[in-house]
Amino acid sequence: MALIAAAIAASIAYRQWKTAAAAVTTAKSKLKLDLFERRFNVFQAASRLIVRMAQDTAHDDKAVAALLGETAGAEFLFDEKVNSYLVGELYVRTGNIMRRQYEMLTAQTSDAKLFNKLADEQMTELEWFEGQLDVWKDLTRPFLELTH
Repeated sequence: MALIAAAIAASIAYRQWKTAAAAVTTAKSKLKLDLFERRFNVFQAASRLIVRMAQDTAHDDKAVAALLGETAGAEFLFDEKVNSYLVGELYVRTGNIMRRQYEMLTAQTSDAKLFNKLADEQMTELEWFEGQLDVWKDLTRPFLELTH
C-alpha cells in the first residue's frame, strides 16, 4: 500500500514539475513576443520618419515630432549601435532639416543668397535619407527575429 501511495505522489510531483516547466517556457515566449512588439513599433516609426524625410522637402513639425516620440525608449530595446544610429544620425539629421526649413522661411524674403545656401544644405541632408531605410533594416534585423 505504501508503494502505491509513493508511486501516486511521484506521479503528481512529476506532473507538477512538467506544468511548471511549461509555464516557464510560456513566460519566456511571452516576454520575447512583448519585446518584439515594442521593438517593431520603434522600427516602424523610424521607418516612417526615414520615408517621410526622403520624400518631402517641406515637413510638418507636429508630424515629425510625433514620429520622433514613437521612437522614444529605443535605448532600452536595442543595442548601442542601433541607438547611436537613431540619436547620432537620424535625430540629428532630422533636426538639421527642420532647422534649415525654418531658417529658409525667414531668409526667403530677406536674403536670396542665404536662402539658396540653406536650400543646398537641406538638399544634402534630404539625400542622406534616400538610402537609409535599408541601413535601418540591416541594423535592426537581428532584434526583430522570433527564433525559438
